[in-house]
Amino acid sequence: MPSIFYLSIIIIVGLIGSGLSVASMLKNSTSPYGLEINQWRADPKSGGLEANPYQRDLTAISGSLPLNANEAVTFHRATDDTGERLNFRCTYKISDEISNTRFWTLNLVDNQGRVIKPSEGYNIALYSQHLIFDTKGKFLLTLSPQPHSGNWLPIKGEGQFRLTLRMYDTPIVSNSEIFETNLPNIARIHCPES
Repeated sequence: MPSIFYLSIIIIVGLIGSGLSVASMLKNSTSPYGLEINQWRADPKSGGLEANPYQRDLTAISGSLPLNANEAVTFHRATDDTGERLNFRCTYKISDEISNTRFWTLNLVDNQGRVIKPSEGYNIALYSQHLIFDTKGKFLLTLSPQPHSGNWLPIKGEGQFRLTLRMYDTPIVSNSEIFETNLPNIARIHCPES
């Protein structure tokens, strides 16, 4: 009788451990099909039939609706150019260009991938048509809790955040071929002490 009791305890502990392991993997998952350009990471297969079971679970957990790579590719970035996590207290400059796309959006998300709503009166995302570009097609954008002139995306919150760059109508991934593209740099300009 005691052996059945111990066996059932072992099975229960094993099931709980397996469940926690899968939950942790889904929470911290990076896709095996990932595409990385200048520290921006994307999973072009997440919106298609090729999505693996873990990608489908991540989609279900986040409540997102990934588009097929023929329609849009979504890139995420959680660090600046030095590898430090993006933080709401800091000011960043995003610069360069975003090539090979007709239209793109940039917004902030929390660590669970939920869109962070800005202060009242501000857009939830920046759109490529609303930015000021130089004559070479490059832009300079400030991410900061304080207002800035020019292209500015206000950030408000506590702790860390990620950026989501969604590129629409882009040939970056087409028929298993990856096209060369440029994605912007993120430089930390100022970060007050805690």
